[in-house]
Amino acid sequence: MTLKLNFKYNYDFMLLFGRKHSGKTYFTSYLLQRLNPNQVIIIDTNGDFQKANPQLANRCIRIPYTQQALIDIIQKIRENYTNMLIIIDDIDAYGLANQNEALQGLAINGRHKGLGLIAIARRPINMNLLLNNADFVLLGYGLKLKDWQYIDDNYRDIPNIELNYKMINKDEDNHYFYLISAYSKYTNQIVRV
Repeated sequence: MTLKLNFKYNYDFMLLFGRKHSGKTYFTSYLLQRLNPNQVIIIDTNGDFQKANPQLANRCIRIPYTQQALIDIIQKIRENYTNMLIIIDDIDAYGLANQNEALQGLAINGRHKGLGLIAIARRPINMNLLLNNADFVLLGYGLKLKDWQYIDDNYRDIPNIELNYKMINKDEDNHYFYLISAYSKYTNQIVRV
């Protein structure tokens, strides 16, 4: 599978959804291969990134599972960094993303400070404000029908999503993100696998 996204690490905002063990961390690690490690800050909720990418261990931050902890770290990043990609793994672990103004500010205005964002979650529920501002939405294997419908209802620029995407065969080691579809505001197209 080849997917050309033209993702600008210090400008764009990507949402990445997929079930547990679908390869979201692996896929994001693949995107990171073209970046200098000093251009990345990873809020590594459960340590997955550090395990998968030992060379990025000094770029991983672990914080408590609270909205306030996420707000505090985002504010520090916005005040002290530019020309960076921020990755927040398991963003749904920090409560309702729609109620986190610091997160919304990073997603919407981070590009003005040279801060790109990849937010990773299992499900899109309660993320309609983030969905409305994402430059890329990648949907992985195992999403439920109600998740597809939620995205269809809340992502304002996306054409109607057909709910019968071709699934990619899963390998036994779970080393790939099984992308079902990707949407880019830049091309206004759904990329189907």
